[in-house]
Amino acid sequence: MIKVFELDEAKMEEIYREELRAHLKRIEEEKTYWTVKDLQRETGFSVPYIREHILFDPELGAWRDGTHWRMLSTVAKPYLERRGLKKYREQTGFAKVSKIAQ
Repeated sequence: MIKVFELDEAKMEEIYREELRAHLKRIEEEKTYWTVKDLQRETGFSVPYIREHILFDPELGAWRDGTHWRMLSTVAKPYLERRGLKKYREQTGFAKVSKIAQ
């Protein structure tokens, strides 16, 4: 006798997406340093705006590593929340960095 079973593809896709989101969140939390692109993703601001208004703030503690800017993620996250930049992004819907800016 052959046993047949059915898979709910929509449910499987939902489970897969949830697991993928959880995995990406774990990876992001493990990230030690941020770059300007990470700031751009978190705030929704352009690179020129970030350079002019955020990067040189001593409270952020960013430094140049060759041609790239770096900052500790454990300092940058609270800094953005304290300045209200992360909240601004969430309230206005600037959730994604545009392809043009990348």
